Amino acid sequence: MWIKNCIGIVFQNYNLIQYMTAVENVLVAMGITENKIEGNKKETAYKLLEELGIDKETADRRVNRLSGGEQQRTAIARALSTNVDIIMADEPTGNLDHETSEGIIELFMKLAHERNKCIIMVTHDLTIAEKNDVILRLDTTKKQFEVTDN
Repeated sequence: MWIKNCIGIVFQNYNLIQYMTAVENVLVAMGITENKIEGNKKETAYKLLEELGIDKETADRRVNRLSGGEQQRTAIARALSTNVDIIMADEPTGNLDHETSEGIIELFMKLAHERNKCIIMVTHDLTIAEKNDVILRLDTTKKQFEVTDN
């Protein structure tokens, strides 16, 4: 099985296709996966973006015209659109203001608890890390990991 069918990735710098709209970015990801996607893909993409707080008008804008939070939500929608169980996020709040960061973390918690998605997130922000169910800290001085269940 290909990794593209198992893991969705959310990058710190979004890595969206800038000349495309938010909904087109999601549709591109849907076109790559071999996972089953129910219903009309475009309708599913709009619905997914709406669930993440992006209305149809915003979804039809080029991503370079979206705020950082809207771009990150689009990146999350892109990862979810492939119908994977695991989402890996590299510093997903690193480029966002505090309020938007809180919203992204709440969204990840909702995905984990309500949609049964495994969210693996890398962060240097301890206040963000403390909100997660399990924390794996890397201590480079001792060259070991420490696991904490919250």
